[in-house]
Amino acid sequence: MEQVLIVDDERLLLNSLAKYLSIESIDVKTVETGNDALKEISSSLYPLCLLDINLPDINGLDVMKKMKELSPQTKIVIMTAQYVTDEMKKEIEGSADYFIAKPFDLMHIKTIVEAVLGDNKNALPIPPLIKGGLGGYIFGTTSSKK
Repeated sequence: MEQVLIVDDERLLLNSLAKYLSIESIDVKTVETGNDALKEISSSLYPLCLLDINLPDINGLDVMKKMKELSPQTKIVIMTAQYVTDEMKKEIEGSADYFIAKPFDLMHIKTIVEAVLGDNKNALPIPPLIKGGLGGYIFGTTSSKK
């Protein structure tokens, strides 16, 4: 079974995601820091990583770039409740495969995971990052990015 790496320093969210995906028969590994995420991605093959931007040790966008160097085949979903600036949007679009704003519906995460892992051939396309209120960016509702 393929394993999903989840990186977030919010333990409640980390545990909720892990439990939900495990119930859906998806194998999950969780870590709370960018350094631990990089160690994991260096030692194991992960087809998918759910990655928060705000980590206690390293900015998640920097972790994302390093992950893509270490494991270019790993699909990365950026998750954040943070305001996304134009500069951050460029970084996300340049290296991430998907973006989802917190808070999110767990069913949406399941759809993303199934689409990436190929477990659901009828999975809905993942919407692109689009301009949102106050100049930030939100998870869109139109056609797929890739």
